Amino acid sequence: MTTNIIDTLNGVVASDSRWSIDYGNFIAYIDDSGYEKIAQRPTAVIIFAGNGVLIDGWKAWFSQQVLDIENHPDVERNIGGEDVSVTFFMLNVPSGEVEHSYGWIIPFEDIRFAGSGAQAALECFTTNKCPITAVRTASIKDPATGGVVRYYSTKTGENNLVADCATLADAHNELWKRGFIMDKTTKQEFPASVLAASDAAGAVQAMKAMSLTAPAGPALKWTDAAKANLKIALQKLADREAAARAVN
Repeated sequence: MTTNIIDTLNGVVASDSRWSIDYGNFIAYIDDSGYEKIAQRPTAVIIFAGNGVLIDGWKAWFSQQVLDIENHPDVERNIGGEDVSVTFFMLNVPSGEVEHSYGWIIPFEDIRFAGSGAQAALECFTTNKCPITAVRTASIKDPATGGVVRYYSTKTGENNLVADCATLADAHNELWKRGFIMDKTTKQEFPASVLAASDAAGAVQAMKAMSLTAPAGPALKWTDAAKANLKIALQKLADREAAARAVN
């Protein structure tokens, strides 16, 4: 689960660093894995939520030196009999203009809040006006939000993103080494490695076969119009970068 904040006025995106697996009455999660929900390139930044497999595809595509617009990844797919999707917000660098957005949000003035911690983040933001502090506060109130708050400023370039060398598979492996499993009813937490060693009910084995996610609220079906708008935004990005390369 996750908490994402998009400050369109100041051009700042912020997110927690927790990736999780939701299974029955349990949440397995890993914080600070080095696998970020924010991806950047010279003239754009994206903040992701949704299914980890789809996000992984988008991050790999977004890291290409030259974007292949005609072959961008899927935004939704059926994986293991389940319909899953990815949502994201793409901002222009350095203007901070939102060039594409699709997903569930709570809007407030020039700010957009998404994820399981959205309401808690909104309540905090109305007082302190700081996206980073708001995500941190959401992690206190929302058990599905946690870890270091990552951020990126489109206008100044200031950020605390790590060199994103980790993969989704790395994050998944880290979960079973040093992550935790939380009972959603009692809020008790147990080291995932300990439960994995005594998994009599098979719950851990079932979760190991599932993908990490960063759910961002109620799922929205991608409409044809939304997909067309995404294609337009990506083409605009590719054209902008092509023009920059031609000058250089």
